[in-house]
Amino acid sequence: MQTHYATQAKAYRDGIGVNVDLMKSYIWFSIAAQIEKGEAQTERDKIAARLTASQLIEAQNLVRKMHCA
Repeated sequence: MQTHYATQAKAYRDGIGVNVDLMKSYIWFSIAAQIEKGEAQTERDKIAARLTASQLIEAQNLVRKMHCA
């Protein structure tokens, strides 16, 4: 089952209705992975490989902040 989080992540990854933003895609896939595992985790990891080290750290920190909010 695909969550709306994964749908949002794909939109940012592919530029569907929004500008491509891999950091936002990573964040939404990370949230989706906490719920649905499987595909969301795989896609998150693919996006992580495309980010710079500093982008990945920033995105991971934002996920943590969102999870704690």
